[in-house]
Amino acid sequence: MLSVALQKQARAVRSPAMREIKVPRAKLMDTLRENRGRHLASYQEARRVYQTRAADWHRDQALLIDQGRTPVRTMPTRLPEPEDHTADYDAAIAMYGWSVDETVTMDQQEFTQLILDQWAWTGRWAQTTSVYAAS
Repeated sequence: MLSVALQKQARAVRSPAMREIKVPRAKLMDTLRENRGRHLASYQEARRVYQTRAADWHRDQALLIDQGRTPVRTMPTRLPEPEDHTADYDAAIAMYGWSVDETVTMDQQEFTQLILDQWAWTGRWAQTTSVYAAS
């Protein structure tokens, strides 16, 4: 969930009058690191639950075989494998870390992705991760 301040920033960025903004590189780097940390924590928790559920499913299949019954051939789609996108954050952090400029010019897409943490994969990732959030 976006904070109220970030939601206001997002609305401002989406207005046709504002096509580019300049942001302090240090603030961008801090935001990227925070976003990466949240993403990684969510991924690791989802991965932990996924591994537990997948192991349980495999044990159930082995039990069916032991009982002489036919196991299910594939894992159910309700166990989608969590996606790790920390490499996307790492690439952005590395790129801006190498910059010699103290101010970075960003367009709307870059701002939405890097600051508001809304990447092209965010919807799919959130859907997959939410399967494991309730556990």
